[in-house]
Amino acid sequence: MSDQPIVVQLAEAYIRLEDAKIRARAYAEQLRAGLPTDRPPWWPTRDGPFG
Repeated sequence: MSDQPIVVQLAEAYIRLEDAKIRARAYAEQLRAGLPTDRPPWWPTRDGPFG
């Protein structure tokens, strides 16, 4: 357990969530624009996992 108050833990979790949402939106915009992304080479594409 963390020795920080629960309010601080909740605030930090909320900040991480908001940061993840921003990164997800940016990634989605890259995909829509057809720009290269930094996903791993084994990540499935629209052509399938072997495309």
